[in-house]
Amino acid sequence: MKQTRMAALLCVLALLCACGAPLAPTAPTAPTATPARTPAKAPAAAATSAARISRAQALQDLASVTSTDFELDALDGTCVKLSDFRGKIVFLSFFTTWCGYCLEEMPHFDAMMKDNDDVVVVAVQPAPSELQIIGRLDQGDQKAAEDKARALIEKEGYGFYVLLDRDGAVFDQPLYQSSGFPANYVIDREGVLRFGQPGMLRPQDMELLLAYLRALDEP
Repeated sequence: MKQTRMAALLCVLALLCACGAPLAPTAPTAPTATPARTPAKAPAAAATSAARISRAQALQDLASVTSTDFELDALDGTCVKLSDFRGKIVFLSFFTTWCGYCLEEMPHFDAMMKDNDDVVVVAVQPAPSELQIIGRLDQGDQKAAEDKARALIEKEGYGFYVLLDRDGAVFDQPLYQSSGFPANYVIDREGVLRFGQPGMLRPQDMELLLAYLRALDEP
């Protein structure tokens, strides 16, 4: 029974990767003039297909990788280690305050953590210097970035953990690098990375992932 249920969940999660949340936006580019004729759609279709294939492979590729532990300061000044949450299902999300998709998924992350005692949401804000690497050159200094994050969290009353990757040590790790935001990962109770993809998670995606992680606990 468990094997049948797990197989069904894996199929749904593969579809989630292939057709689910939109890819996070990358750095904006300068506008270009609209061409007189509509260009062929084949290149765009090929790019979309490649992105879907990449996402569909994400679950399999990350199905049994031990998450890399890290220790960061939280907005409230406390020091938090990822391994502190062993025994919990962890949704790890890299975000920025200028990312619309990040802001859209935050209330759903907050509700999920409040409604489920076995779930922890950890949001990590990369350092502005790291954002320059992917083309965001206008983010200001570290203090300004932290102030924006603090104002956002306090205004919305979110209760999930918000950590500050001030020196970029976490975002620089190959396991967590991404070219866009948000970048989301799900880690099981034993610290094994079970899912990862660039792009927003919708509420139904979160529910499916949570069901998948809980199914792993069944005898």
